[in-house]
Amino acid sequence: MYNLGRRPLSKDWSDFVYEALAAQVGEELLRPIGRGRLDAVTALSRDSIRLALEAVARVASTGENIEEEVVKALSDLKELYAVAVQTKLHPYHHDYRGVMSSLRKAVVEKAGKVGGPVSLNIVPECAFPASR
Repeated sequence: MYNLGRRPLSKDWSDFVYEALAAQVGEELLRPIGRGRLDAVTALSRDSIRLALEAVARVASTGENIEEEVVKALSDLKELYAVAVQTKLHPYHHDYRGVMSSLRKAVVEKAGKVGGPVSLNIVPECAFPASR
């Protein structure tokens, strides 16, 4: 058994999501969106085919400026995740978005750009170690 959803950025997962989307909305609706844009939707949707399907349905329903609609759909997915993460991280820091903005700025200053998805690991740290 191979769990594709555990590697949402892999080609296998991307191919699986493409096939699932094609089965739901039809390949003729996916073709104008383009594989590159669909891969971006898949990357932001992570392991959720439902989110990818919602984004694709939104883009396909407009029939107009596909590039603009893909950008809007991706922005909405990004916002959805930011709100979900902010809710979880609020007890640790009140300005999660500010922290993320600072981290993104530091990466761009050092590397010139953010080249892809970034994983942030939060390690609990005690400011006041137990006295002996």
